[in-house]
Formats: sequence, C-alpha cells, structure tokens
Amino acid sequence: MTACTNPCPCGYNGDTKVRCTCRPWQISLYTKKLSGPILDRIDMRIRVSAPVVNSKPLASQDFLQVHTKISPQIKRRVESARKLQQIRFKDTKLKLNGRMTNSQVKEFCRLDASCHSLIDLAVERLHLSPRGIFKTLKVARTIADMEESPQVKSCHLAEAIQYKTMST
Repeated sequence: MTACTNPCPCGYNGDTKVRCTCRPWQISLYTKKLSGPILDRIDMRIRVSAPVVNSKPLASQDFLQVHTKISPQIKRRVESARKLQQIRFKDTKLKLNGRMTNSQVKEFCRLDASCHSLIDLAVERLHLSPRGIFKTLKVARTIADMEESPQVKSCHLAEAIQYKTMST
C-alpha cells in the first residue's frame, strides 16, 4: 500500500523553512484520523521534507537532475536485491519479498536469538501487532537483500522496525 499525508493541517509541521500555523490540538486531531488498523497495513513510514539545494526549494525537474547523479548506484543495488529475490523464489509464484505469505516469511526470514529478542522488545514497547511483525520482517528481508546479506541480521531488523514505527 502506498499512501502519503501531510504532517498537520497546514502541511508545515517540522518544516525548517516555513513555520507551522497549527495548534497542538489541531495536529493531534489530524494525526488521529489515521486509525491503528490503517497504519498497521503500511509497511514503512518515512518523513520526507521538501528538496532543497543551496537553501532554495527545487522544482521537480531540478530535483531529478540532482538525484540522477546517484541513481545508477542505487539502481544497481535494487537490481541486485531483485535478482536475489528471484533466486529465492524460483520455486514459487512470488517475485518480491513484499508478497510473501506468513508461512513464507517464517521460511525465508529465519531469525537468530538477537533478532528474536529485538522482535519481542518491539512487540512489548511499540505494541507491534502480528500483522505489523510480518510486515516488518518483509522489510528487514529486503534491507538484507539490499546489502546482499543471506541472513536477516539484527541491524536489518532494527532499521525495519524504525521504518514501521516512525511517527507520521
């Protein structure tokens, strides 16, 4: 699921260039519109700020020009991760980690003791639901693939937990 939202009604909460005009109670009401079950279905929550270069906001065409310099490296990492997933799923109908069933997550995202401890801590402190756990494991598997790691390590899992629980 892909979705986006503003951080507040005016859209500038947390912006370093434009002052937010919302009252705390307005921000609270605004963010509570996203219910827990909806948020639970979102794999990653990432706060994105407006692109700025030399303290000037970028137009969309300028943004693309700036980012095409690093795109080939990122593209290679993504292609490599996808190849790993194709190899992993060669005997299934799957192509990507995000489509794994719960039983496939258990098969392809085997965790060591430190990862199990980290998941237990996330469940206890962050109140991750079973659905949230499986979604987090899929993201962790993808992060591991981006690093060409055959195992999901605690650093991959910690990063995935951070994406899952990042405030909106």
